[in-house]
Amino acid sequence: MIDKDVEFVSMQKGYIESYFKEKDSYNFYYTIKLFLPFRIPIKNGSTLLIKDKFFFLFLNQVNKHPISNSLPNPYYIYNTAVEITVNTTNNKNYITKKKSRKTRQDYQTSKIVQEAISTLNELLLSMSLSKQLMSVYPVTFYELVGSVIVKFYKRNNKKTIEQDKFILQHPFTEKVRSESLITISKKDYTDSIKNMINSKNNTSMSYKIFKKIIERNQLFYRERFNEVIVLSATIFEMLIVDFILKYKELDENYNEEQLKKLSETSFANLIDHHFFKIISPNKLDLPYHLVIKNIVLKYKCTCSQYRHDIVHRGLEYGMDEMIICMETLDDLMNLITSSILKAKSSKFIQEYSKYNSYFDAEDIPKIIDKYK
Repeated sequence: MIDKDVEFVSMQKGYIESYFKEKDSYNFYYTIKLFLPFRIPIKNGSTLLIKDKFFFLFLNQVNKHPISNSLPNPYYIYNTAVEITVNTTNNKNYITKKKSRKTRQDYQTSKIVQEAISTLNELLLSMSLSKQLMSVYPVTFYELVGSVIVKFYKRNNKKTIEQDKFILQHPFTEKVRSESLITISKKDYTDSIKNMINSKNNTSMSYKIFKKIIERNQLFYRERFNEVIVLSATIFEMLIVDFILKYKELDENYNEEQLKKLSETSFANLIDHHFFKIISPNKLDLPYHLVIKNIVLKYKCTCSQYRHDIVHRGLEYGMDEMIICMETLDDLMNLITSSILKAKSSKFIQEYSKYNSYFDAEDIPKIIDKYK
């Protein structure tokens, strides 16, 4: 819902007819208004036509920060609002999207909005590189300030007739807003601190931290897929190594020197000659040890390889590969935890179970079926 009418300067001051030659009786346009988290260092009101398709209008803004009065010196926020207009008269696909009245989520992922932001990012990157600017950089949908406002309209004999208007809002915007309104009780946050202190040596703590980093930094929604892949592969190795060392310490009474020497063993060797043996019937005898083995093998040939390609070859991976890494890591943690809670007791089993009692029980049959 749009609470108030947002001014679209490019629709009011004759920019459209100046930049687009209107030959048809009816001309259809999208104008997208978005707000950057920084100021573009160009003159306010500057315009630009890119690829003979995208008309840009840049509107610089400066506002006093709400907490400025509590600071020793005034603090101002500098932003640039960008209006991007696209003539879609000769593109029936864009007009069809409007007429079919798809959901806002469909609009968000529609070709017109993606192309507009992509073209804007080409401009921002070019400016940042050519002028060596640290404050100007390409943005993703999540990093934009507030909502993206879109208007669809037609023009007939220089008369503008609005057809539709809507907002695009990142799904996490509402989550962040709602969390800012809640108050956690003193007991809740003191209990949380105690749990964190008590479980700092927890085998899966690094996994939990990884999940929180992903959520907090929104690496997924900022489209930094490579970062998620590298981080998830690192956490995967940490989990396996920590699992092995804890088992050796608690169930096989390894001393500090033995543990140090084992930790210096290659990761491939740790998996093949230690981890797989530990979960086998000869040792822990985990109920789903064969499926766990299949998950680890899949991770090695996919996500670990992705990380190698990113770090050593500079390759770029996308959402599909990132989802594989995240889902495989989740499946591994769920199945290991489920298996350990059903395994015969030992010092290691007791230690692990103390801090890792939660898993998605409903997902276990699906996970087994996926990797069997």
